[in-house]
Amino acid sequence: MGMSSTTDTFVAQALAARTNLVVYSLLVDPRYRANDFHRFVARELERIVKRGRGRLLVIAPPQHGKSELVSRKLPAWIMGRFPDWPIIAASYGDDLVELNGGAVRAMLSSPMHMTIFDRCRLDHGNTAKRDFRTTAGGNYLGVTIRSGGTGFPAKVFIIDDPFRSRADAESPTYRAMVRDWYRSVVYPRLTEDSILIVMHTRWHEDDLAGWLLAEHAQENWRVINLPAIAEDNDPMGRKPGEPLVPERFSAAALDLKRVAVGSREWTALYQGRPQAPGGGTFRREWLKYYDMADVQRAIWAMNRYLIVDPARTQKKTSDYTAMLVIGLHIDENFYLLDAVYDRLTLVDRPRLLIELHRKWKPLLTGYKKTGHEQEIEYIAEKQNRENYRFPVLPLAEHGAKEPRIERLAPDFEAGRWWLPGTSWKTDSKGVARDLVAQFINEEYLPFPAGRHDDFLDCMSGIKDIGARFPRIREPRAIRKNDVLIV
Repeated sequence: MGMSSTTDTFVAQALAARTNLVVYSLLVDPRYRANDFHRFVARELERIVKRGRGRLLVIAPPQHGKSELVSRKLPAWIMGRFPDWPIIAASYGDDLVELNGGAVRAMLSSPMHMTIFDRCRLDHGNTAKRDFRTTAGGNYLGVTIRSGGTGFPAKVFIIDDPFRSRADAESPTYRAMVRDWYRSVVYPRLTEDSILIVMHTRWHEDDLAGWLLAEHAQENWRVINLPAIAEDNDPMGRKPGEPLVPERFSAAALDLKRVAVGSREWTALYQGRPQAPGGGTFRREWLKYYDMADVQRAIWAMNRYLIVDPARTQKKTSDYTAMLVIGLHIDENFYLLDAVYDRLTLVDRPRLLIELHRKWKPLLTGYKKTGHEQEIEYIAEKQNRENYRFPVLPLAEHGAKEPRIERLAPDFEAGRWWLPGTSWKTDSKGVARDLVAQFINEEYLPFPAGRHDDFLDCMSGIKDIGARFPRIREPRAIRKNDVLIV
């Protein structure tokens, strides 16, 4: 009875594997480990294969296991289900083409594959890794981006990462070559009922994915962008800040990677939103830095303002709260004097607000209007307990966030914003961070494509608080003992 039960279980698994890509992958490769990312992508691949036609573009970061699923497991699974289909699989280099093709061929030859798909048998007429057939007349052809597939039709055409490196993506010649290859090789191989699957790590705004979406949008692409760190409206339903494959890269590990690769690489490769080589709205060459000793001597000649942009939710896993102290000097420049930038609770914010106010004695304190409405009672209660009171003004937020932030650009370009060289603070988790470096790398340079923009939006509040620059007062003339003293 136990043997019968085991047999029944195996038969059920084999039948499931005929329609389920992940189950098939686990059965033919005991070392394979599937996670939510793979299962999500697998379902999208299954849908387009079941439909038998269409265009699918999946954007995902490097080293997350997409090539194993799309370039190796998927072709073998398709050939098992449809052994008469011709498949072309393209990668950027010969070594990768050989590796992928060899893996597909090995799976087709495995006893498990032949048990699951009893109609699919490999034609042993040749031993090539990148060009082989099934006995049912199906074909597999592996090609590089530079090579062709002349005379070879494709029911399924798979393109996996057409760019090897930043150098390739930055080269106008190479990008033009990829586009020409698509026009002359990919497109002629497709029929009306073909399936085209593109798995892409983004490098450049005009890479293959960017060009396809700009010039071939009429082909009704289904586009799925799966960033390494989830953002709003994540396709998988992740909460903002959650990693794509936590089993491989935790949020902390990805944060270290973000710092290591820099904002431009991070935004493109890991978040799927490449930006122009020169940056976005704000340029690095506009940044100005002051010496703390000089500013300390000039504090008396500044009008100081405290501005708060609270997180939209109350959890510490939510958006950042930004609290900035900005000084306006008689030289008509803006100086970032102090900052808090952290994931704070409703209890933390009033406490830190009062601490900053005690320290800097600002002329005015402004709170973004939505947060002001929700939190003014808590602030007033904290002020009463501390016996330290000051007015907190609601700051209106007119229009969309991006235009509000863009108001800062002319002043940055004119060299009127000055930042401290560093501003090390220990956050609520006990981690020391340089807030200036974080602001520049995560918000200033990537904007408007950055993951966060809370610091910038808080900074833009200086335009709404009624701030004014101090004026130089003419010294009063005083007569003492008939001598004019100035």
